[in-house]
Amino acid sequence: ADPRAAAAAVRTPCRASARHVPRIARDDPVGAMGDEGEGGGGGAPALPARVDTALHGTGLVEAVVAAAAAAAGKSVLHADAEGRYGGAWATLSLDEAHEMHQRCERAGGGGAYEAVRVASHEGGSGELRASREYLIDACGPVALLSAGAAVEALVASGAHQYLDFKASSGTYMLSASARSLRRVPGGRADVFEDTALSVGEKRALMRLLTGAQKAAQAEPGAALKFCGADSLESATFADALAKNGVGGEVADMVTYAVAGLDSPDVSAASALEALVRYTQSVGRFGPGQGAFLVPRYGASELPQAFCRAAAVHGAIYMLRTGVELVGSAEVDGAAATVIKLSSGESIECSALVLDARSAHDVAGEGCLALVDCTSGVARLAVVLSGSLVEAPAEGDASTVGGEADVIVAVVPPEFPGIGNKAAVRCLQVGSSTAQCPAGQCVLYLATEVDSTDADCADALLRTTLEVMIAANQSSAPPSALWSMFTFQRSLACTDSTDVRGQAGGGALVPGG
Repeated sequence: ADPRAAAAAVRTPCRASARHVPRIARDDPVGAMGDEGEGGGGGAPALPARVDTALHGTGLVEAVVAAAAAAAGKSVLHADAEGRYGGAWATLSLDEAHEMHQRCERAGGGGAYEAVRVASHEGGSGELRASREYLIDACGPVALLSAGAAVEALVASGAHQYLDFKASSGTYMLSASARSLRRVPGGRADVFEDTALSVGEKRALMRLLTGAQKAAQAEPGAALKFCGADSLESATFADALAKNGVGGEVADMVTYAVAGLDSPDVSAASALEALVRYTQSVGRFGPGQGAFLVPRYGASELPQAFCRAAAVHGAIYMLRTGVELVGSAEVDGAAATVIKLSSGESIECSALVLDARSAHDVAGEGCLALVDCTSGVARLAVVLSGSLVEAPAEGDASTVGGEADVIVAVVPPEFPGIGNKAAVRCLQVGSSTAQCPAGQCVLYLATEVDSTDADCADALLRTTLEVMIAANQSSAPPSALWSMFTFQRSLACTDSTDVRGQAGGGALVPGG
């Protein structure tokens, strides 16, 4: 992929002409994408009797599959029962979030989210503005490493043409010793300029990062120096940290904030890849930028961009039209899947892609065996009256090129006063991403929990929020104005290759 194309997508919005940008309108009764300048008033096109690939749901996974199939020359029909794109990746106004909360309560859970809770908070500084001035990601936090596989896939597919990104200004870690958000060094210069690091910690950290770079380049003997073993696969990252004398909070910083790992007990090879990817991401598209990119207008822009890329290659899109029934038939001596749409049409397809969470409703009981998981992912989206970190001084070189209100943060496991078993991943965005009014921010928190108790998960994230706000050492720390908690039960199935056992059946994709 051409990094210059990705850089253009980061720095400027897509300026492609309307003639070449497929139309995606949330209020289209039938959202079959077409060119803005052509056929806008001609109504919905006639559906084909057969397609190569049919998809139900417009979440990120389904959208990527649709774009890949369409680019490969397959005929694609992509339907969604909702009136907007994104599925579990939807971006919502405050009113839409409240409606989602009410639907979940009426249904008693189920669907993409087991629990959804929305609340307004009174008594703090600042006040909520109009509902439409906020864009809240149901699946937040979502941030892409600048040198990561996701950005490369966006460029390779052409989906980057329909996206505008903002770069983060930096990565932070909640420090137990300082009880504050501590900025994570992004490179050699940051390490030496960090006044919170002792001389010994700076040397150990540079030794680790330099050793990682040499090991990544497969220099002779580099693996032994990096992790104390002849092979990166035979050692853990904990071994590499100990070998280089990196311990305490610095070890947590490297493990959870830089490498983005869940534990130091992974192989040194996996950790090495993550370390190198992070360091390559820092400032990739401009000096002073952090390692991460955040899509403007919310996370739903990502699946929507892949849907646009699919439409360019002829994919047909239908909103407010779900798949109600799946059956099988024999066509020209070969087995085929037959789907019935909520609009009444029946269509044959060679391959069917379903969201596993809705597979029972669509394909009926027995279509797959779901494993009863006892874990899940808890998320909390919070509108704050201001930023968690103080605004940088004018001309501060550390944030030139990055957005000061866009930061990535992590709370290490077993943080005092929180008791989180897994790291809590956080993303703060501000008005530069068009997700909230000027002067306010939206903070996303997410963590894995080994329980399906939504009440406990909710309490854990709200405690984390309180600790993070208390870590703001300014005279006027931000306050929470509004929040949305969601809980998603982990999902596994014993067979993810076939919907009903028939040849050419369907694939099941994760429900979130």
